[in-house]
This record gives sequence, C-alpha cells and structure tokens, in this order.
Amino acid sequence: MEFVNDPVKSKRIFILMLILTIFFFLTSAVLGVMDYWKYQSARTEKQELERRLENAAADLQKQISKLEQDKKDLAKEKLDLEKENSALKGQVASFNAKLNKVKTYNDCLNYVYTLIGIHNGFSDWTDAEYQTGRVKAQATGDSNLVSTIDWAWNSSTTDPIVRLVAVLKALSDGISGVL
Repeated sequence: MEFVNDPVKSKRIFILMLILTIFFFLTSAVLGVMDYWKYQSARTEKQELERRLENAAADLQKQISKLEQDKKDLAKEKLDLEKENSALKGQVASFNAKLNKVKTYNDCLNYVYTLIGIHNGFSDWTDAEYQTGRVKAQATGDSNLVSTIDWAWNSSTTDPIVRLVAVLKALSDGISGVL
C-alpha cells in the first residue's frame, strides 16, 4: 500500500484506468454499433426473404390456378376430341359400309362383263350362270336389281341388248343410291 499515498503513482493509475475505461467504453460502443448494424442488416434481409417468400407463394398460387384451369380446358378439349373421334369413327364405318356395298355392286357388274366376254355376247348363258348372277345381285341387298336380273333372264320377247342395258342401269342406279 505504499503507492496509495504516492501521488505520482496514483495519478498514473488513475490515467491508466481512465484510458482503459475510455477504451472499453469505445470498444463497447463500436461493438454495439456493429451489432446494431448487423441486427438491422439481418432484419432487412429477413424482411426481404419474407417478401420474396410471399411473392413466391403468390406466384405458386397463380401457377396452381393456371394449371387447374389448364387441366379443366384440357379435359374439355379431350372430351371434345373424343366426341369428334367417335363421330369420325362413325363416318369411317359408314364410308366402309358404302364402300363394301359398292364392291358388291362392282362384283356383280364384273360378273356380267365376264359372262359377256365368255359367251361373246348375250346368248347361250346357262342357268348356273344366271343363279350365280342372281346370288351376286342378292348380296347387294337391292331388290330392284334382283327383279331386273330375273326379268332379263326370264323375258324371251325383249331384245337381249335392252335386257342387258336394263341390268346395267339397275347396277348403275344401285351404285348411285349408295353414294
């Protein structure tokens, strides 16, 4: 305790204590200001992240709404396309049925042409050939054609050319009726 009474040492200790106090005070102030800036920076960053999160959530909600609307639109479009597909399948089936009907008429017509070629005209046709021609005419489902073929076969008073023309006209009318 010798230095307690020594005014020079007491003064030095006082100055040293004063310098240390000022140093600690300034350090505390600087660290406090830095901590405050860091806190403000973190708070600003947090607010920015929250804003971005809200914007992202709003964007996601918009995208979800758009996707739901797109889903509804695509479902409607799918239904429309399925209806159109069904209608087109019906048209194809109708076309194929008509095509098959025309093929049966053409088969009958080709048979008549074949007989003309075989017999070199309109005479000497056999009963078996008539029956085959009649079956081909019945395959068309055209009763007018069948009755015309029966008439052409059984009519002996009408000129063969007139009978052939009547059969060809019945075939032509049948094909035109299909189309």
